[in-house]
Amino acid sequence: MRSSLVLVVLGFAFDTFGRQSPFWISATLVMATLLLGRDMELYAPRVAKSSSV
Repeated sequence: MRSSLVLVVLGFAFDTFGRQSPFWISATLVMATLLLGRDMELYAPRVAKSSSV
């Protein structure tokens, strides 16, 4: 259901705004995802395990 809605929206953008608009929309979503995940290690820092011999 959701994937078909995405296809309809991208098809509408293709018809209305031009051939490259679906690629720009996808690139914008990818960049937004990368920017959201940029500082994720601040919320869940890595904890070094101590080695006991």
